[in-house]
Amino acid sequence: MRSCQRATTTTAISAARFPAPAQSAGSSDRLRPTLSDGTAFRAPNLNELYSPGYGGYFAGNPQLDAERSRSAEAGLEWHGDGGDRIEARAFSTRVRDLIDFSGGDTFQAINVAHAAIDGGELIGHWRRGIWSLDSALTLQDPRNSDSGEQLLRRPKQKLSGLASVELSDRASAGIELLVSARAKDVGGTPLGGYALANLRAGYAVNPSWRLGLRLENLFDRKYGLVHGYNTPGRSGYVTLAWEPH
Repeated sequence: MRSCQRATTTTAISAARFPAPAQSAGSSDRLRPTLSDGTAFRAPNLNELYSPGYGGYFAGNPQLDAERSRSAEAGLEWHGDGGDRIEARAFSTRVRDLIDFSGGDTFQAINVAHAAIDGGELIGHWRRGIWSLDSALTLQDPRNSDSGEQLLRRPKQKLSGLASVELSDRASAGIELLVSARAKDVGGTPLGGYALANLRAGYAVNPSWRLGLRLENLFDRKYGLVHGYNTPGRSGYVTLAWEPH
């Protein structure tokens, strides 16, 4: 579902995958259409209902109604040798009572009566030996159906990519690219587009424990996701994850 950020959400989805057409002898390629349709219900969270806000701005609203949406998607998948995959999808979402901090001069939480998000996605995965590449491009039109205005903080174009290499049976490394087009915030305030690069590395200490290293915002770009709120500059992280076996 692509309608909006989720908090307490109940979702029902029906989907269909069609069998691949007959292939010529010796061909391992697969082409398959997909269809899905679903509905979602999201109750307002405590912050959206009762937050006092910041100096009176961005306050909650105890009169909020729950958000309801319906989404439909049609796509085409291609599967090749070695796990290569390309997916193309078109999606359409209609939302009733979208919860948004855009009410009045203080940007209180309100319900947007009708919202729509239409667009398409192109997703790819390629693997050659120890190298792999994952990428995703999203083109969408997120809008208030009544006014035609672009929905807050939702860009019309997004791109992501991850190039990874398996250094050994235990070690891997990769570089990630995230690109976002411009968006709008409350009061029509523009949020500039941005491009970020992140580095990552991992090492499996044993079958249960994995050590991770991340360097995010490699080039220390300045960007904003919400007007007036800072985002991290160049940052490093060390993680230790345990997975039972």
